[in-house]
Amino acid sequence: MRKLLIAGVLFYLIGCATSPHKSSVKIYIEQKNAEKAILEGQKWVTDEPQNPQAHLWLGVAYVLKKDYQNAAASFVKAFELDPNFKNPQLLDKTFTVGGIQLFSADGVATTLQNGGTLASKEGKQEEAVKYLRTAVELHPEKAQLYLLLSATYQKMGKDDMAKKILEEGTERAPDNKDLRYYLALMLVSEKDYDRALENLKKAVEIDSTFGKAYYEMGVIYFEKGDNEKAFNYLKKATALEPDNKDAWFSLGVVSLKLSKFDEAQNAFKKYTEFSPDDAQGWFYLGASYYEGGKYEEALQALDKSDQLNPGDPDVYNYKGLVYKKMGDTKKALEMFKRASELEKGKRK
Repeated sequence: MRKLLIAGVLFYLIGCATSPHKSSVKIYIEQKNAEKAILEGQKWVTDEPQNPQAHLWLGVAYVLKKDYQNAAASFVKAFELDPNFKNPQLLDKTFTVGGIQLFSADGVATTLQNGGTLASKEGKQEEAVKYLRTAVELHPEKAQLYLLLSATYQKMGKDDMAKKILEEGTERAPDNKDLRYYLALMLVSEKDYDRALENLKKAVEIDSTFGKAYYEMGVIYFEKGDNEKAFNYLKKATALEPDNKDAWFSLGVVSLKLSKFDEAQNAFKKYTEFSPDDAQGWFYLGASYYEGGKYEEALQALDKSDQLNPGDPDVYNYKGLVYKKMGDTKKALEMFKRASELEKGKRK
């Protein structure tokens, strides 16, 4: 009996033996000693490569050093070995030693997000996807993760996946305006204007000051041929985001189409303030002045456009129209002749 007892004890000790580095890594983590914690964690992983906890604690050690990519890789490895650890409650319990919580499930998710973001910036998109997808599994309600994951898929040229991720995000976090906005942009690229508008309208219901969403709605209604709605949304966009030069330009174009010449002039003036070297902006400003009967101002704007982009026949045609309205037939004919010469030169 004594021999059996001794054999049993020896078997128990051998069977339950664990790496001596298991305790050391936790002690060094508690002491905030990153280098020693990483070294002990690596040794634990070498001793027990199939132990998910070894990889989890090594990940925490890497976080101390702010080495988020290696930390993220360690966490992902742990989850591959045992998916049960994706449970936030289990993670929090695992990271608690002697009643002291040394790390958390939220910390793991944040690390995966940081690791994914850094990997993506370095062009390692496959790794980024792996880290961010794992973070989503831990925090499926966190909108920022879907935005980052979608952007990563776009970098990979996988627009279908990018859109799918945004759609999933809007289901999980329906009150996030940014998810709806970026989903709408992807839908616009597919000319799915109705669904895009649906998401943009929900975005402004969430945040009535979301100027970019109003701008996109204005552009969509312009594409759909509803210039009155386009005008109203673009007007709202410029009021909320007066620094949005594209909104000013678009408002100018729509205003011209609606014969709102004062509005068009004001919009293109604003645009040229933001983009003084854009010949097109000055051309449209000149056109809006012409349509509004301000001929001297029209010539000044068209001259500026010609200086920035010499030889544009459209500029000279408009100058001809202006001089004709001013009663200077000779000058008008000179401009029309010059426009014709430039057009012929372009065709050669």
